[in-house]
Amino acid sequence: MKERDKFLTEAMGECWHKWDPTNVEQGFTCRHCGRQWHHLLAKTDFSTWQGFGKLWEWAQKQEWFKDFCVETPMYSEGEDRDWIDAMLDLTHPDRFASEVHEFLKGRTDAT
Repeated sequence: MKERDKFLTEAMGECWHKWDPTNVEQGFTCRHCGRQWHHLLAKTDFSTWQGFGKLWEWAQKQEWFKDFCVETPMYSEGEDRDWIDAMLDLTHPDRFASEVHEFLKGRTDAT
């Protein structure tokens, strides 16, 4: 999950913060983006409802979202699957995050 959540965070244009433990007197500083804060920041966990909402809102605005809906087995098997099962997959935070991750990773690997 950590690799998936890191990948999705960076795909969304955000930093997967990694703090420098050698200089905590000044607070925490990210090795990647240089952002400073006074407490450890929680990284987005896309298996939670909060993470699901963040990913769902972002994904709907992307140009690839319609392709995702058509190409992802979670959605494209709709005719052969029970509607309730399809909706449970759609609204399951962990499954949705994994499907988006696999879809985007496949697109990245193809280029």
